[in-house]
Amino acid sequence: MRPQSGCWPGNHPVETLFANLPHHLFRRLHKREDSSGLWRLGDWRNLRDIYISNYHRQAKKDLFGLKILNRLATDVGLMLRRPPRQQYAALCYRFSKKNPGPEVLLLTSRDTGRWVIPKGWPMAHKKAHAVAEQEAYEEAGVKGTVEKAPFGYYEYEKKLNSGINVPCRVQVHLLEVSEMQDSFPEKESRRLEWVSPQEATRRVNEPELKALMLAFDKRMTHSK
Repeated sequence: MRPQSGCWPGNHPVETLFANLPHHLFRRLHKREDSSGLWRLGDWRNLRDIYISNYHRQAKKDLFGLKILNRLATDVGLMLRRPPRQQYAALCYRFSKKNPGPEVLLLTSRDTGRWVIPKGWPMAHKKAHAVAEQEAYEEAGVKGTVEKAPFGYYEYEKKLNSGINVPCRVQVHLLEVSEMQDSFPEKESRRLEWVSPQEATRRVNEPELKALMLAFDKRMTHSK
């Protein structure tokens, strides 16, 4: 017969403990009943030890299975993650008589109004630096000398018209501005401002773009 109803130390119902005990273990303990049908104190302790051992063994199996599932979920997530989409940008700068150091051109984005630099998607039959140069004109109306070699990179998430956020990797080219147009394609949808590299660092949101602003300021300082 199974043990009478009662509670284990710690107020765990005996029925609850036996519900998880394998049948072959219960049969082994069943033979140790005395003539009164009750369990001796040593048998209760033996049952407790067997139950705890069985519980720990099952817990280890569950933990191992959970680790496998977590690893599988991570691997699947990495496989399904979209690779960053490529963009090209121009870090536009100029030297003026008003300021001893260079000024950096910032403009507002059309979707959120945050401070950014001119950038865009790859264009057919155009190299990276040429795309950056074209975007600088279309978004800010500036022209000048663009460096062919990339100055650096930064990443951010862009919200498409469909509402989906896609990761983007931006390759940045330096462009020294020599001319500003009064009329350009996106004049009505953006606000422009010339600021110091330090101020630009405070205004942009992307950490890697902030680092590029600081690197640009350091480069210009050492080149004097």
